[in-house]
Amino acid sequence: MARPNHAMDWMTGISFRPGLVEEYAETTGAVLGGRDGFDAYPDVSGIYGGAWQGPVSVLTHHPEDAQPAGGRPRPTRAAQRR
Repeated sequence: MARPNHAMDWMTGISFRPGLVEEYAETTGAVLGGRDGFDAYPDVSGIYGGAWQGPVSVLTHHPEDAQPAGGRPRPTRAAQRR
């Protein structure tokens, strides 16, 4: 997640030790990403270098125009109430 204006300066002290990506992929229950990142890279099969197999949720301020990864539109809340 980025700060305002997409700043990532909060992310410091990152470790890239061998096996870390595989460990993350094996022990993470779900991935939460931001809308801008998803729009730029909608192919979720590339998460953790392709090692990720699990649910992905995208946080957005504009869900009305969001499409799921498969490209099939989801019903809006108004449509679900009908």
